[in-house]
Amino acid sequence: MKTYSLPRRLLQALQELAWEYRRDGLELFIFGSFARGDQRPTSDLDIGVEWRGERNPETFLHLYRDVQALPTIRQIDLVDLAQVDPDFRRVAASARIYLKEAISAMKKEALKRDFDDILSRWGEVLNQ
Repeated sequence: MKTYSLPRRLLQALQELAWEYRRDGLELFIFGSFARGDQRPTSDLDIGVEWRGERNPETFLHLYRDVQALPTIRQIDLVDLAQVDPDFRRVAASARIYLKEAISAMKKEALKRDFDDILSRWGEVLNQ
């Protein structure tokens, strides 16, 4: 199955959010199809939130607004793990990638894809 990565602009915005909200005691992670690698062009992006310390509803509201303003037409579901039932929490935790790790992996994948494309084009030019 072909996988679809996220655009660089969205990755950069997600990285900025991860660093900004980490200072407020939040750890952001991707779960669902993007974490499993079986996403499709129409898949939503599931972002989970874990609290390091006391939960602050006002901080979560600010994060929600920032997530809704991200540069994408893809639907994004923001899930506060402190507010879901234990079964859902276990499922989300079983296949999650912390945002910092996900961004690093997706950047490497994008660089490899770009490099492979450049090599292919270079080969075409040399064979002419």
